[in-house]
Amino acid sequence: MTTKVRCVSNGVITMAAVAVLGFPMMALAAKQVSVTLITSTLNNPFFVSVVDGAKAEAKSEGINLDVENANNSAQTALNLTMTAVSKHPNVLIIDPVGSNSGSAMVRQANRAKIPVVAFDRAPSSGHLDSFIGYDAIAAGKAAAKALAQSLNGKGKV
Repeated sequence: MTTKVRCVSNGVITMAAVAVLGFPMMALAAKQVSVTLITSTLNNPFFVSVVDGAKAEAKSEGINLDVENANNSAQTALNLTMTAVSKHPNVLIIDPVGSNSGSAMVRQANRAKIPVVAFDRAPSSGHLDSFIGYDAIAAGKAAAKALAQSLNGKGKV
């Protein structure tokens, strides 16, 4: 597992613990914590590595982790969220299929007062307790600017 993926995996579980308890992992010993992680896909090696890392970290910290795969379907992700909310985990971790569809997932958890941590894609609305990711729009603008500068006024994009 690469360092970046390990950091994301550990970060996801750590942020879940902080969202639930408001302080670091060592405090988990006093309470059995259940976490549901809904990922957009397991057909991408990055997400497989994140899930593997999250499972390993959860096991080492004594966290009950339920992992669900939305198979790149926004409707499946929402259905999985509704099922998770009915079980009332201590925290819901989501990797939404899309920013807009992720908002419905967040709102479901918000109504049930379940803390939500999102990673990779930020939902466009709803209350998140934490987000682990980057600003893809800003990254795209920076890449386009760098490409335009490298063309030095010549070429077509």
